[in-house]
Amino acid sequence: MRQARVRVADNFHVLAGPFKGVPVLKPAPDAVVRLVEYCRRLAQAVILDMPYTYDELYFQAMATADQVVLVAEQNVPAIQALKTLRETFQQAEAPAGLYVVLNRYDPRLKEFTVERLEQLLHLPHIYPVANDWSHCAEALNSGQLLRQTAKHSPALADIDDLVDALTGHEPAKRSSWSWLRFLQRLMPAER
Repeated sequence: MRQARVRVADNFHVLAGPFKGVPVLKPAPDAVVRLVEYCRRLAQAVILDMPYTYDELYFQAMATADQVVLVAEQNVPAIQALKTLRETFQQAEAPAGLYVVLNRYDPRLKEFTVERLEQLLHLPHIYPVANDWSHCAEALNSGQLLRQTAKHSPALADIDDLVDALTGHEPAKRSSWSWLRFLQRLMPAER
């Protein structure tokens, strides 16, 4: 497992799964839970990125999480799926920390404002991430992090707010804040 990790920076490694186009393997839910538990022994924080599959594997993985971040966009199908997931999690009384993010948020879409969706979904807070396609495309096309290509991106400020909420930290000064720097402070140096 340690050899399969990819080093991003000091104290920040990624164990990447297959990308689209690779034949989808259907692992057993208990095997995924074992993998997550093994990763927890290797790191202080484990982030599992999964699509909404609504199957046993999905809900078993969610049950093992300390926090879940659901990401949706401002359209009817995404909001309906989000509402269904929220209700399912509420009935199951899991997970402990549930965060909802509106990706590519556009405040001009009056039917889908943060305030309106918080009421509709009965959520105390939704975290919007600004639609900053030009900077995101620039980072993607250059093979760099968004913070490297556009450190003043409005999307980064929104992501930093989400990170503050997830970690329970007070918002940092945006001029010196870095997601990578935060992870480095969170994790002790490898020996």
